[in-house]
Amino acid sequence: MTTDTSEKAFQNDIIAHLVSTGYHKRGMHNYNKATCLDPELVLKFILDTQEKEFKKYKRMYKDQAESKFLSRLIKEIDKKVQFMFCEMALKMLDVILSCSTQDQTIKRILTYSKSLKLIFSL
Repeated sequence: MTTDTSEKAFQNDIIAHLVSTGYHKRGMHNYNKATCLDPELVLKFILDTQEKEFKKYKRMYKDQAESKFLSRLIKEIDKKVQFMFCEMALKMLDVILSCSTQDQTIKRILTYSKSLKLIFSL
């Protein structure tokens, strides 16, 4: 008997393990690519952890509470990401300015850009 060592089999094993330990399997139709969120799970988490506060929010915004909340959350995440990007750009500028030679500058930029690729690929 041969063992399936494909990437897909490995993914299926991971999924099976996660589901067996209490995680819920979700389809791609639940995921919003533009916002990188699963709106239903986000709202479930908020209701499970901050029900009292969300009731106040719901009294204020009534039927639009969920959409208003998600819009605000997305705006806040975008602000944070923009801030982080600016912070990284400033650090990169500092790295460039602190180098004494062109070779040193190139090496530092390459090192820093590799770390940026890692961050943005998550």
